[in-house]
Amino acid sequence: MRNRKEQFNVRLTESESEILARNAERSGLSKSGYIRMLVNGYVPRETPPREYGELMRLMTEIYSVLKEQNTDDVVVQLQQTILRLQAEATLPERRESWPSPQSGQSMER
Repeated sequence: MRNRKEQFNVRLTESESEILARNAERSGLSKSGYIRMLVNGYVPRETPPREYGELMRLMTEIYSVLKEQNTDDVVVQLQQTILRLQAEATLPERRESWPSPQSGQSMER
């Protein structure tokens, strides 16, 4: 369990507060969780649409059938496609340049 002892208070305009609340809600995070991701150099993505889960389930079923049939080339391609789709839709985007929380230095990729 993380030991978060530091507290940070910030004043926002009504508009800024609404934007923060909307962005956090769209990403499925609390406002605190959303800000923590930003501080750590990640831009949270919006929660994928409901259809995403169904498509992933269907693709995983297809993958399982093909794997049983030992069609290695297709299985590998499908697995890579599933992982790429999952990453593109759900993983937060890493910022190219952001100050490192540990060093205070810029983290460039």
